[in-house]
This record gives sequence, C-alpha cells and structure tokens, in this order.
Amino acid sequence: MEGLIARLNQEIAVKDYLNKEVNDLGGELETIKQRSKENLEQAILTERERCTQMQWDMEELRQKS
Repeated sequence: MEGLIARLNQEIAVKDYLNKEVNDLGGELETIKQRSKENLEQAILTERERCTQMQWDMEELRQKS
C-alpha cells in the first residue's frame, strides 16, 4: 500500500512539474508572438518610409528633367 501511495505522490509531482513547464512555455510563446508582431510592424513601417522616400526622389528627378 505504501508503494502505491509513493507512486501516486510521484505521479502528482510529475504532473505538477509538467503543468508548470507547459504554462512557462505558453508565456514564452506569447512573448515571442508579441515581439514578432512588433518586429513585423517595424519592418512594414521602414519599408513604407523607404517607398515614400523613393517616390519623393523620383518626383524630384522628374522636376529637374
């Protein structure tokens, strides 16, 4: 009987550990998703600025021609 109780306690400890690990990974995933979203938004903004600058440069060249 003591062996069964020890085994049950061991399984409960493993379950608790795995639940904690899953929760930690879920938190890390959310952090990574947020950083990725921010990086993508920054890349889009940078590309828009680059495109706008190129349009201004082309317009300036047209006016000089």
